[in-house]
Amino acid sequence: MVELQKTKAGDELAFANMFNLYHYDLAKFLPELYPSVDEDGYYDRNAALDYLNMPPEKVQTSFIRYMGKIAGLAVLAFPPFVKPGCDYCIQELFVLRTLRGKGIAREACEIIFGEFPGRYCAMVLENNIEALAFWDKVTAKGLIARGKHDDALVAYEFAAGK
Repeated sequence: MVELQKTKAGDELAFANMFNLYHYDLAKFLPELYPSVDEDGYYDRNAALDYLNMPPEKVQTSFIRYMGKIAGLAVLAFPPFVKPGCDYCIQELFVLRTLRGKGIAREACEIIFGEFPGRYCAMVLENNIEALAFWDKVTAKGLIARGKHDDALVAYEFAAGK
């Protein structure tokens, strides 16, 4: 039911739209995002396009699909864009609010971990209790470290995959 579809040429608008919804969700925790809204109503459209323009050996962008439709997005970073000692970083992970609680994000993570086994990092906003609870569950088996990264972020390091 859940699939990960790597982005390709022509996916810019859909990815930018999904990224905008993601930033809309994050704005609850990061009010400083508001000044980045452009005249078309996008939260920092360039950040989404920057990901799409990065070489695939450094960043993998994907849509999370559920029942055949776009349900969210995932951005996986490779070295050098990872914390030292880690192989990968879940840079962004987002599922539409109306689809949360169905295991979609967890299943998307399992797909990623199956394709890229190794040591991961993920940074989560300290005031995003829902995201912290999600990552506490996802990393429970392979947790290596969980702690403050800075004033706003909690860092997870964990092993996942085969």
